[in-house]
Amino acid sequence: MKFKLLMELGIIRVPVDYDSIGWLDMFARLYRWRFHYYNEAITSANFPRPSHLLRSGDRLLVSILEQTASGLTTSEERMAFLASRNAVYTGAHGLLLVWDQYRDRLPKDFWCGSFDKKERLWKDQAGRHAVPGLEAISGGPFCVGIARWENSWCETDLILCFNKVFPEQKSRITTAVENPNPIMEDAKISDPRLVTVCATSQW
Repeated sequence: MKFKLLMELGIIRVPVDYDSIGWLDMFARLYRWRFHYYNEAITSANFPRPSHLLRSGDRLLVSILEQTASGLTTSEERMAFLASRNAVYTGAHGLLLVWDQYRDRLPKDFWCGSFDKKERLWKDQAGRHAVPGLEAISGGPFCVGIARWENSWCETDLILCFNKVFPEQKSRITTAVENPNPIMEDAKISDPRLVTVCATSQW
């Protein structure tokens, strides 16, 4: 087997005011200033709806998977392993909810990608499909960027795995925790600060 479970982050809760239409843009207005780097391509227009449509109040168990095989793997191999774990694909939407609710538990200096079906991913002018990802840098900063579906992946590229939590299952998930105070619960208006994206190369 080329992949295995690294850790369970916990159960994320979709905010009460979540709406897939425009949500990524709202998130950027509120929190872009908190990132060392925030890729401008992650917008509501480019990633309008993930394959698994999130709804207010939904709960998803989030795990991090790692590559155990040496060498490189493909996006297709990673998607096949996610399918074997009955994962749902939440793309950029799920990725930013992970930052909101579990950023302090993310492994440091690893890229965590949130995959989706290829046809759901934004495609750039060169025809390459964008996989959104999140990195927690040692010392505190966070970066949100994109990698290319068509690229190969290595051991430092981790995988976010999202699984639906049904009411009858929640009591049986003993290893998971739930963050009771995501910062988005308190965010009702846009932050007035204007932020300049760091002049780093696009992932």
